[in-house]
Amino acid sequence: MKRLNITLRLLLAFSLCVIVLQCKKKENNTGDTQAQFTVMTNASDPQLLSAITPEGDIIDLYGERDENGIPLNINQVIIKSNTNGEQTFLLDDLLRPTDIFANNGVRFHLNWLSSYEFALTAYSNDGETQINTLVDLQQSPGKKSTPTSLKKRTGKLKLEFKTQPSTVNKTFTTGKCNLYVTQCDIASDAHAWINVRADLGNFNRNIPAKKINTGHYQAGIPNNIAGSVNPSEICGKIASMADLLCDITQMGSGGIAMATAMCVRLSGAAGTVSVGTAAAPVMAACEALAVGLALYCNTLGSSATPGSPSLASQLCNANLLNKDFTEDIELRGVIAGLPNNLYSTIYTVDPDGPYPDIHMNMGSTPRISGFVLEPSAPVAGQSYQALSEAFCLPLASKVTISISGTDGYDDSVTYFVSQPEKFGKFVLTVPGAESGIEDLCTLEIELPDGKSLKRSASLVFN
Repeated sequence: MKRLNITLRLLLAFSLCVIVLQCKKKENNTGDTQAQFTVMTNASDPQLLSAITPEGDIIDLYGERDENGIPLNINQVIIKSNTNGEQTFLLDDLLRPTDIFANNGVRFHLNWLSSYEFALTAYSNDGETQINTLVDLQQSPGKKSTPTSLKKRTGKLKLEFKTQPSTVNKTFTTGKCNLYVTQCDIASDAHAWINVRADLGNFNRNIPAKKINTGHYQAGIPNNIAGSVNPSEICGKIASMADLLCDITQMGSGGIAMATAMCVRLSGAAGTVSVGTAAAPVMAACEALAVGLALYCNTLGSSATPGSPSLASQLCNANLLNKDFTEDIELRGVIAGLPNNLYSTIYTVDPDGPYPDIHMNMGSTPRISGFVLEPSAPVAGQSYQALSEAFCLPLASKVTISISGTDGYDDSVTYFVSQPEKFGKFVLTVPGAESGIEDLCTLEIELPDGKSLKRSASLVFN
């Protein structure tokens, strides 16, 4: 444990050193070596912009467009760094990061509670451990100490079991590719993309698929039918949206305040016995996140060196690409999975459509699809719920959810599967505790063949 804490401190110290160096790099930028920008002018192209830095790092922005090809938002940012590999950021309608996929398989989920506060969940790269904490971008992050005088927690655990219908409503839209995801014949939610390949692999993009309803996702495919949009109509809007991500993540402090707060809060939460060896890759991913955001803001942030052209000016004079396909394209569905992503069959189609409906069956293997604590960072005395979703549970499976608190609270509840369940949702209500108390929540599903599935999550009462 002592060695683990030393490792975490070294990782955090290195992360902060990298942040300082990135900020110095931004301050010393003379504007002599600027990024090269390419604006996508095909009105149907989900990719809006590509930027290549002098060092060869690549930043791609994706978003939705209206019927005239004018960008409505940015919903995905992909950063391909020579030093940190590839990072993918999914953004909400307010351009706030909601999901971050690190190069080492670690994933971060941000549930925004306000414009400056979010509940953070970090998932280990093996999918078995998660770390929960609350991040406040207006306060100096730090770890709360365990109270010296503990009050006895009262109240028993309460468990509910629910099922869901298996129907999927289909929607057909011209110029869109539909992706349907199921498991055990039940519609299943996932992070989904449509991979588009053309020109012997030289054109290779993962286009984010928008959720239409449970198990149904849809992505726009760039085609030759759509017209070309005038770059003067979109360059300023892309620039303002791109810079807004820097405003959100930096909060006026060097472009990396969000990453700094995340790393410090995760370091405090990960230094507990409950997280164990999963902490090191999570902290490494957080360090890479800090570097990635600094790279992004150095390239697409508006605070340029005095006298240098603004980002909007650079984009309005950037290279233009109106992608025109001369041969068939390849489409396949992609689903984020742990430890590896899942891929559909490859479909070869005319670039102008019609596009096939892609169906991805995640199989009938028992799987825990989610283990969420709500709220992720309860206040003192507030009860919370441990929500678990599982697919393909065979008869005689045993589901146990246990809670162990640093205040001595220790309880568990067990549910026996009396008939095969294609889908089950378990809702466990846990009584509240004092500020600073940590709860370790463990979900274990024992299968009839002797194998078991296990997830653990922790939270600290604020």
